[in-house]
Amino acid sequence: MTNTPRPGSQQWFGLAKETTYGVPVAAPTMWIPVDTPSWEPKKTPLVDNGLRGMMGTDYGQTQGMRHDELSYKTLIYADTVFPHLMAMLGGTDNVTALTATTLTLGTTSTTGGTLPAGATYWKVTATGGGGEGIGSNEVTATLTGASSTQALSWTLVTGASGYKIYRGTAPGAENVLVTTITSGATLTFTDTGTSTGAGTPPTTAGNVHAVSLNNTSDATHTGQPYSYTGFLYQFDGNVIQLPGMVMSDLKFTFKADTQVTLDVAWISMPGATLAAPTNTPSTLPPFPPAGAGISIAGVLTNNYSDFSLDLKRTVTPVGTLNGTNIPAAIFAGPLSVTGSLNALYQGLSDTDLNNLLNNTQPALSLSINQAGDSAHPLVLQCSKITYDSAKPTGSNTSFATIASAFKALMNATDALDGKLSPVQAKIVTTSATPY
Repeated sequence: MTNTPRPGSQQWFGLAKETTYGVPVAAPTMWIPVDTPSWEPKKTPLVDNGLRGMMGTDYGQTQGMRHDELSYKTLIYADTVFPHLMAMLGGTDNVTALTATTLTLGTTSTTGGTLPAGATYWKVTATGGGGEGIGSNEVTATLTGASSTQALSWTLVTGASGYKIYRGTAPGAENVLVTTITSGATLTFTDTGTSTGAGTPPTTAGNVHAVSLNNTSDATHTGQPYSYTGFLYQFDGNVIQLPGMVMSDLKFTFKADTQVTLDVAWISMPGATLAAPTNTPSTLPPFPPAGAGISIAGVLTNNYSDFSLDLKRTVTPVGTLNGTNIPAAIFAGPLSVTGSLNALYQGLSDTDLNNLLNNTQPALSLSINQAGDSAHPLVLQCSKITYDSAKPTGSNTSFATIASAFKALMNATDALDGKLSPVQAKIVTTSATPY
């Protein structure tokens, strides 16, 4: 026999959502860049160790039920991170289109502001899910005073949580962010010449995809998440096809100056070998850690260096006496969400310390943007967390830190099914097609 070394770098992983539980999909619909994937077929050993008057313990063995386990590490990619969240939470993808509003000029005044004389141009965008939709129609006014103001109004965008107003001095070149309005019901604004910095309206559509915990339970639904078929290349022209995969762990780890990672674990029905389908690897870059921001109780903070959010289920193969050693299904238990925060300690006024001591249960939100693209973020929202610990630590060589641990509590705000959920995940993309 000739041993042929096979480059581990040639392994790849594909994934597809199943229409019917356990019925394998023929080929992947997405390809996930992974680090050190680990596939393990698991069989329960059934040992004959009955006493026979001898000095041994094991006299025979047969194989019991088999299931497979798969784990890997990946980064946050725009085309695959939300399917991972769908697989863990199991809820329906609720899509809201951030359509373009219609902008109208109102009254112009030559006093009360700082807008200069000359032609000025405006556009408005709708915001939602931490992202932003496409710009409105452009309106223009020729101002005659060096201290002018301009009233603006626009139409309601269903699902918008607010609006952004942009201004420029040339057509199609609005490059000043005038203001950000945080109410979806506010439809008027008077521009007095102030601004919040540079910015331009997105030129691509924005669609908010949102998912929360699946609680559906009736004659045909059991609160179970979606199942997936996995495809792990085996170096020899074949893949191991893993049907009925149910996710048991999805952990996000954010750390300053380090790529954001996802640690993923699945349990599946027994895998089968088949000829490898065509590999179509993703070409998208990962979300950079510099695009991440953490809000506690609605306040964006800048003292956190590390953050983790761990979504877990107890996932169990269901054994039955069915004439084979194949499970009837893979069962997903209830979801728990825990996390950690590491921050620069702020003394006795520290937010995390006081949240622990006072049993404050604030909202926590993590938002991360694609590189150079604030209009299409991923948002992980836990609207009610409770602190289990907050430990300040000094150092004789460096700055003081505080390490906190929390759990997310079931709440109505994060639920999209009218019930309760500990977390809601949102991503803004250019596609209106549900995942």
